[in-house]
Amino acid sequence: MKIFTILIFSFLLFGCNQEQKDNAENQADSVALSTDNKEFIKRYPCKSGIIEYQLSGASVGTLIIYFDDWGMKEVQYEKSISKMMDVETELNTAQFYLYDSWFTVDFVTKRAQKKRNKLFDELKGKSSFDEILKHKENQIVEAGGKKNGQEKIIDRLCDIWQINSDKTWLWKGIPLKTESDIMGIQTISKAVRVIENAEIDSAKFSVPKDVEIL
Repeated sequence: MKIFTILIFSFLLFGCNQEQKDNAENQADSVALSTDNKEFIKRYPCKSGIIEYQLSGASVGTLIIYFDDWGMKEVQYEKSISKMMDVETELNTAQFYLYDSWFTVDFVTKRAQKKRNKLFDELKGKSSFDEILKHKENQIVEAGGKKNGQEKIIDRLCDIWQINSDKTWLWKGIPLKTESDIMGIQTISKAVRVIENAEIDSAKFSVPKDVEIL
């Protein structure tokens, strides 16, 4: 699920796809990372929310997303087991996006990486949600994606976007269902619960103190 999660749930925007070419730059930036910059960029249609997903197919498990400050604070908790070529891989991870900072935490190894959140820089100046949503859709089209109908997922009308054999059901820019087929290996994620404007404990956005930050 890991590669697919990065592709779909970052919605081609979090900057994770720049990881290799920006690695040296990220290391240089790491000393300057901060969550003190309170510029609000409205990535989501509501100020806060919780989205719970069930994962099936090649990866089985759960993914829970918590966000606040219109998406400037977000954490994605994933617990899953992937099986490829009779080899099982267990994931227990979290991705923290805190304004201009990005932390990847592995709860198994108790280690974390800290880098700069490139999305924060990319979306600066795009303060309205409609502007950001249009920007996201343009990115998908540039990647070869096409809109292919609509369907309701948990009573929310979604646009269906398709890139090759991969499909994403987007509700107001938020993926509520994804289907990915890589070399015949299918992975599916589907939202089972969405809570808009949820009251979220600030501790959800705190990187655990018992992990080693590399």
